[in-house]
Order: sequence, then structure tokens, then C-alpha cells
Amino acid sequence: MPPKSWLPLLWQWAKAADMQSFFFTSQDLSWCKMRDFLTTPAADVFGDKQTSGLPHYRDLGIDDHYTVECAVKHLEGLRESPRPFLGVIQLNTNHYPYNTRENYQLWQGGNVDLYDNTIYEMDTHVGRIIDTLQATGQLDNTLIIFTSDHGEAFNEHGYIAHFYCHFIETVAVPMWMFIPPALLQSRDSQCVKTNLSLAVQNLDIMPTILDSIGAMDNPGTAALRQHMLGQSWLRPIAPDRTLLITNTDEVMNSNIGLSSITGLRHYMIRTSSMPIREDCFDLAVDPTELNNLWPQYTEEQRNTYRKPFFNFAVAAKMIRTALPQVKFSDVPAP
Repeated sequence: MPPKSWLPLLWQWAKAADMQSFFFTSQDLSWCKMRDFLTTPAADVFGDKQTSGLPHYRDLGIDDHYTVECAVKHLEGLRESPRPFLGVIQLNTNHYPYNTRENYQLWQGGNVDLYDNTIYEMDTHVGRIIDTLQATGQLDNTLIIFTSDHGEAFNEHGYIAHFYCHFIETVAVPMWMFIPPALLQSRDSQCVKTNLSLAVQNLDIMPTILDSIGAMDNPGTAALRQHMLGQSWLRPIAPDRTLLITNTDEVMNSNIGLSSITGLRHYMIRTSSMPIREDCFDLAVDPTELNNLWPQYTEEQRNTYRKPFFNFAVAAKMIRTALPQVKFSDVPAP
């Protein structure tokens, strides 16, 4: 029997639903043994930096044009297939050093301009994929989810890149979804529209996909679904739920800190600062996070932001180590 924490990969869900699966990525997945994880088991069709044989082009990845070309050819080949597909196309367009081909260089100047050029390039890649789905007659029955794993800082709060802090510019990511009209008509469309104004997370993607293929209400998936921390965007989402953000887990130990978003309150504990700092911002009225509310909170109020992390051993240890003077009387002992 698998351990209680075991959850199937996306490819296993696809197989159970009799769907074809594919994964095309520009990334070098040797980092933190991600390749081993994502291929145990692998998608039916798999392509990454290693299988391409191409040199690095941007950060640890290859040129996205190759990846998109592979994905487009595969989608074109699926047009006559009677089986539905579930696939992931992962690009690295916006990674440092923000280099692009000449035809994407609309802006000249500093790193922000270079970064904007990569956004323009990303738009063209996504556009080509969508155009392919439309040309092959697949768009009307394909759910598309677009997102990222992090944002990028350009000295808004004294940090650059994305690895050194949890301010909103690094943890807020683009997230949009194309829902085929037929699928949307079978759902509460007002519920989906309401969710647009709420904070969501990447952990919601799996429940949303499962919901779209009819697996969320299947009694046979109940034991697996109860361990999922996300919620389907096709159903009502609790507006005051807490979303936890961390760069640290059992595989990678970083000293950046932790943060969470509850409603529209963004809490951070910056363990890389000396001294260690805690902050809280109201994103509804202070979206650029200039007014720190933390100094005016009582200790009881502060603990309401700290305690959700105690459900996870690594995060709990980080909190206890960072705040040895704080007594957490009503949380589990380590």
C-alpha cells in the first residue's frame, strides 16, 4: 500500500481517465532530481533539455522555439485521435538573462525592458499553441490553464530576481484559464467569475483539472482527493482561506523565509534578514506593499498568521528556530 502522503502524478490521473498524456519542457530537469520525479512514471510522450540534445540558451533551458515546435507537431498529430489528451507545455522564456531573438526586442534599456521583451516572446509562443488548437478543431473542447512558478523582482523592495524574498512581485504570478463554452455552460458561471477576484494558487490546478474531467465526484478518488490542499476553480472557493508560500521543503533547504496570503493579507517572515523580520500588508489597499501593518498587531493577532505553518514539519521548524522567544502553547510539539 502507498503511504498516506502518496498522490498520483498528473500522468497517472490521465491514464486512469483513458487520456493520452504529454510533457514538453525547455528546462534542464536535472536540478533537484526533478527529472526523476516527473518521469516516475513519465507521460506517454516526454521531451526536455536532455532529450533535445540542444545547448543551453537561457538560464538552464533550451530555446523555447524548439519546445513549442515539438508541442505544435504533437498537437497536430492528435487531431484525428478519438482519445482526449492531457498535456503540459513548460517554457523558460522569462528566465535570466532575459535574452530574446532580435524580432522580440521591442524595448531597449535596462533589465525591466529586457524582461518585457521576454513577455512579448512568451505571448507569441502561447498564441501559436492556441492557434494550432483552433486550426485542428481542438480548441472548443480543450481546457487551457496558463500560470508560472514565480514572479520577478526589480528592486521594488531592495531585491532583484526571485530567490531572495517573498514580496508580492515575486510570489504573484499570471494565472488565466480558457474554459470551452460547453464546459462552462455545465457549471455555475457566476461562481467562476467570483473566483476571479480571489487569491488562488498553483495547488488549485490539479483539483481544477480533475473537476473538468469528472473525477472530483467519483467515489473512487475520495481517498486521494482528501489529501489535496487546493480547490477547484470551477466551484466556490473560500475567500478567507490561507495560501502558504515557501522555498523550503524536505528536498531543498533555503534561508529565505515563509509567507502566506489570507484573504488579501500578505504575511512574511524574512529569515534571511538580520535581524529576522516579520511583515504584513493589506493587498486590497496597498498592492505595492509599502505600509507594513505588523508593528500594530497584538501577539495574538500575529500568531494567527504564524500557526498555519505548523501543519508542515519543515515550516514549523523554521518558525520555531526564527522565533525562539515566541511561545506557541496551542500548536503541536515538534
